[in-house]
Amino acid sequence: MGTDELKEFMNDGKQYVIVDARDDEDYKKMHIPGAVSMPVDDVDELSDGIDKEKDVIVYCSGMMCDASTDAAAILLKKGFKKVSEYKGGIQDWVAGGNPTE
Repeated sequence: MGTDELKEFMNDGKQYVIVDARDDEDYKKMHIPGAVSMPVDDVDELSDGIDKEKDVIVYCSGMMCDASTDAAAILLKKGFKKVSEYKGGIQDWVAGGNPTE
């Protein structure tokens, strides 16, 4: 999923969860609006409260970061049905001039 696709998805009115797979410190500095902090090492435990039928979009720092790939794999193994990865991560999001929290 690219930046434009993520923005369209966010404006589509669907029920979704955006997961920031970076560590809490990076999340607190800046994250995509509405994202929840779920460091990759804690995804298995922290994802228990998320509806497995919702669309879940996972991201991390950028193209060279594997945390989002690993987190997406964990979610799929746990039975989540609709998991996507925003591979460009926070780097592409910010480079596109998009807002952060």
